[in-house]
Amino acid sequence: MSTQHSEHHQRSRATHRRKNGWTRNSLVWIVGMVVVLLGVIMLFSSGNSKTGNRKLPANQPAADFSNRPIPDFTPVAGEGPRIEVTQDILDYGDVEYNNPVNAVFYVRNVGNEPLIIQETPQIEVVKGCCPPQVLVSSQTLPPGTESTISMTFSMHAGMDGPHEFRLYVKTNDPVEPVKELKVLSNWIPPA
Repeated sequence: MSTQHSEHHQRSRATHRRKNGWTRNSLVWIVGMVVVLLGVIMLFSSGNSKTGNRKLPANQPAADFSNRPIPDFTPVAGEGPRIEVTQDILDYGDVEYNNPVNAVFYVRNVGNEPLIIQETPQIEVVKGCCPPQVLVSSQTLPPGTESTISMTFSMHAGMDGPHEFRLYVKTNDPVEPVKELKVLSNWIPPA
């Protein structure tokens, strides 16, 4: 091998090592930030059941129900996984600026096979602005368990008025492969 070719080969290997080191460090940093974010969310969570389509308090947090058993569970008729959400629409009504809203959907697998949430739910802004980050407490739900899909958001002056977010939850449920969820709020100045 020529000296020139050997030097080029050594420089190429050194550059490759630097690129790989940067990639590993970036991945470690990203994973660390996700873990910290999840820890903060769990720290500010507490139990809360939401049923019906009623106005909800804006700053009422909810617990992480990763694969919590459903009491007195009996699978629905048929084969396969089945998604059920205790409430499809969360309506927070009037919310004063800078009050955080913690929107939590309780997702259940009422089927007889594992339900898989195939990706982080997509969020669509129908009215308003600023879509929040969506968190899924568990992407695989064994039969007879429930988990949460949540997002926390707040608006400030200049972001007032009605806001509507729609989440599209893609699963392996053969009957309802995409579940649509809504979060409604109307942002107002403090009284």
